[in-house]
Amino acid sequence: MNKRFNGWLLTFISICFLISQPALGEEKNDGYNGSKKFKKRQAMEKVKQGDQHFLPMPLTIVGAQVNGKPNFQTVSWVSFANWDPALIYVSISKTNYTLMGILKNKTFSVNLPSSDMSAVIDYIGTHSGTEVDKTDIFEVFYGDTKTAPLIKECPINIECKVVKTIDEFPSNYMFIAEIVQVHVGKKYIKKDGMLNTKKLDPMFYAFYDMKYWKLGKSVGTSTKEWKKYKK
Repeated sequence: MNKRFNGWLLTFISICFLISQPALGEEKNDGYNGSKKFKKRQAMEKVKQGDQHFLPMPLTIVGAQVNGKPNFQTVSWVSFANWDPALIYVSISKTNYTLMGILKNKTFSVNLPSSDMSAVIDYIGTHSGTEVDKTDIFEVFYGDTKTAPLIKECPINIECKVVKTIDEFPSNYMFIAEIVQVHVGKKYIKKDGMLNTKKLDPMFYAFYDMKYWKLGKSVGTSTKEWKKYKK
């Protein structure tokens, strides 16, 4: 795995983490240095909510070749499963049309959209491939897998090859897949070879309020922010 690929992968992991922490990008950074004020401000009364899906998740578009045509669906249950080899997983409902293509071809794509794509994302997430033809919604291209449709309009495209299928869950299939290749829009790559997260403008989905949200501003740098913490 080359250095640049590792860099892109690390950046994408960081994006997924930041997306799942929306409050950090919105609150004032008052007391963020680990002072007693910070600890007191963070302490709060808790309310039990059962098994509700209260964790905001990164919003992606998963693509698969179904009956010879590209099909896409909105997926938030996606994350990384292993560093090296680079593995990613997605969880797909057993009722989704896309599932047939993944099971047959053992490949799929994970595409990271920008916030200005919210309307089309909602459309493909609420209309099944059994009802509408999604072939012409995006400009599609194929990479090394040959059977995982990739979306040119999305800043990041990840080609995936299934290495393990977990089907014993009641409602969903979970696919663990090798990352075959990552494609990044040229305009999103900075001079140092890393991704420009601000330009990517990724989104996340909050199951609890059924809203799409944008990523907030950066609040620190991993492996460096801890230096501000005081016990």
